[in-house]
Amino acid sequence: MLTKSMQVFSLTALTETVLKQSYLDKSFQVGIFKSNNKQLDIEGIDSRWDLSLRQSYIYSCATENAVTPLVIVDAQKCLESAETQKDREYFQSVIDKGFRYIVVDGWNRVVSILKFKHNLFKFPKTKQMFVKDSNGQEQFVELSDSVDYDTLKTAQTSNEMKLVNAIDNAQIYCMIVEKGTKKDISELFLRVNDGKTLNGQEKRNGILNELADTVKQLSETNMSFVDKLFSETDKVRLKLDDFIANCLLGYAYNNEKNVSDTSKNKMYNNETDSNPAVKFLPKFAKEFTEFCKLISTSNTSSIEKKTYLFYDLFLLRKTLVNKNLIVKNEQQFYQWFKGFAIKNVQSKTTYEIDGDPMTFDRMLRKNTANILQYRMNMYLNDIIANLLATDTIAEYTPRSNSYQKFRYELWKSQDGFDAVSKEQIPLHEILDEKYHVDHIVPLSRNGSNDISNLRLVNRSFNLMKSNKLDEELDLSAA
Repeated sequence: MLTKSMQVFSLTALTETVLKQSYLDKSFQVGIFKSNNKQLDIEGIDSRWDLSLRQSYIYSCATENAVTPLVIVDAQKCLESAETQKDREYFQSVIDKGFRYIVVDGWNRVVSILKFKHNLFKFPKTKQMFVKDSNGQEQFVELSDSVDYDTLKTAQTSNEMKLVNAIDNAQIYCMIVEKGTKKDISELFLRVNDGKTLNGQEKRNGILNELADTVKQLSETNMSFVDKLFSETDKVRLKLDDFIANCLLGYAYNNEKNVSDTSKNKMYNNETDSNPAVKFLPKFAKEFTEFCKLISTSNTSSIEKKTYLFYDLFLLRKTLVNKNLIVKNEQQFYQWFKGFAIKNVQSKTTYEIDGDPMTFDRMLRKNTANILQYRMNMYLNDIIANLLATDTIAEYTPRSNSYQKFRYELWKSQDGFDAVSKEQIPLHEILDEKYHVDHIVPLSRNGSNDISNLRLVNRSFNLMKSNKLDEELDLSAA
């Protein structure tokens, strides 16, 4: 159960005693946190607020209108009362990083105060404002120009002296949590932010389980690899975290789920073994990290703003494995993918999906399961036609009787139809187990492996045929 108290600090006292020792846990707040040698990197930290909102908040502090309390966890005191090893490890990890406090609500305000006090933005000019002096008396202040904090501190004018006194002594309310589990703190975060305009990933980051922690860890450790794909605003709004969650959803469910907040919320909240995202989490984490390293060494010009192209590139590897294929030459494969993507993004060709004509570029903005699978099939068709016979890809588990290298040529020579049943064979399915390469004259009866003695047929026919000749079968029943 949480133990908390409401405390009031002057802005200066709060800065020196709490804020400089405050840590950002993305489970509770969004933003960018940076430190050097266990000291807060005030230039490096960031939040969602732009300059005007930061200036507005400092203005509110000076005029005693900043009444919403910060919510801060005292990690040291929570560690002293922690009852489980997991909680002790969590609070100790914050302390080991050199920090004592965790910001649960108010990171925008924390960043604003710290950056203003370090001259990283200026107080806005104002024609008329009232502040209170040390005796609580209202004083009129007017600024003809914006001014930074150090200038205020050394100023000799009455206006600036009144203003800096009001800022330094502004009352800031803080709810300090001194006892509680990480789960208690997460629930407090969700209650505090109930009804606020958080995006889906910001809310999911407050969930406490292995899946959520893994996504956050992957975001933190791989941001440098994919930095060029996301703007500063994207990073603050957890776009990389959301991208990772999208990839995990597609990876776990083979693109059979719509990429939506509803699907991701269900994935995050299901901690049972029935959730394939939980089952495949370690494998996914390893492959996603390797993928990020590949992107970091690749030329992403012309496609880097198309985030779902990178989703497709990551998921395409899983799709290939499902087809018993593996990428053997990463750079050649990436160059093929980039060329395919650029050509199709620029193309005006439309494809009818459930009665709706779509260009490839439009498909990238609509990520329902049917469209995701349609895109994957487009990639597969081109891979089979152009890469199957090269050294770029190979069989994941070599099979002596798959005759993989012949399948595309057989499909073409048969005009895309089963040689016996005459049913159409979709190009992206020719590597599936449901289709076999049949020897017209069986090897056991002196048949050859020459392509002229091969044909692509459905599996059930090939198993029925065994080592017989066609004339020994009732083909009408096939």
